[in-house]
Amino acid sequence: MALVNLKCPNCGGSIQMDDARETGFCMFCGEKFLTKEEVQRVLVQHSGNVELSRKTEIDNLLIRLEEKANILISSDQISVTEYLEECHILETSYIDKILDIDAKNQDAIQIKNKLDDTYNLRIAKDKNDKEKHEKAAAEYDRKKRNEALLALVIVVILTFIVCMFMFYKP
Repeated sequence: MALVNLKCPNCGGSIQMDDARETGFCMFCGEKFLTKEEVQRVLVQHSGNVELSRKTEIDNLLIRLEEKANILISSDQISVTEYLEECHILETSYIDKILDIDAKNQDAIQIKNKLDDTYNLRIAKDKNDKEKHEKAAAEYDRKKRNEALLALVIVVILTFIVCMFMFYKP
């Protein structure tokens, strides 16, 4: 005894029937029918190829991916390493899922390329910033050495002058 969902052959109303019963009737229009025939008709109607569209799922993943990617790309406060870790999370959580469903999805591919391009720009900027920092540090060190050398020269000159006055007798 199992309840099966059927549609009335006369009015199309949704009904539940016990599949062990030989006959049934529609509670909407009163039509009598043979339960086994209706179960067989439903099986025949629902056999064949069924194509499932996952467009809505892809669209939802793309919306979330785009939001998170835009936030990540515009965030200047994180290091290149943190950026790369966040990109990996987006790839495994969204991009890979989208491409598993639709391997040629151009939107996902474009977002991935945009993330990669931004990563490369950040690496170049970090390298440039590092070079600027190293140059600034070298310039600072050079100035400090020059100041120390100037102070030493002044001390030597003053010492010489003091010695001259001490030993000079007119």
